[in-house]
Amino acid sequence: MGKTEKNDLSQEITQYARSALYGGHVFFRSPINDLLRGVLEEAGELAKACRTGDYDSIFEEIGDLLFMTHTVALSYDLDPERALLESTRKIIASVLKSDHDEGDK
Repeated sequence: MGKTEKNDLSQEITQYARSALYGGHVFFRSPINDLLRGVLEEAGELAKACRTGDYDSIFEEIGDLLFMTHTVALSYDLDPERALLESTRKIIASVLKSDHDEGDK
């Protein structure tokens, strides 16, 4: 998937999530509580799919969980892609530091 195609998809997801969040859909009557419940539900479904080892189910549940966390970010006017990038950088730095510290022993 090219960068332009990825950006288009991200914009489409953002537009749909904002529509669902602010458009009065039944799922989002109490936005943050319903969203957090959805995140937990999807995390549980992902765990179940991982236990079965079914690739298609794992793929689907990862997508569902990403959608829910994306929507939580949008509900706070946060950029979910930026949050992911910053978290990735933080984790990589932590792992590199840990590896370096282990090498010093």
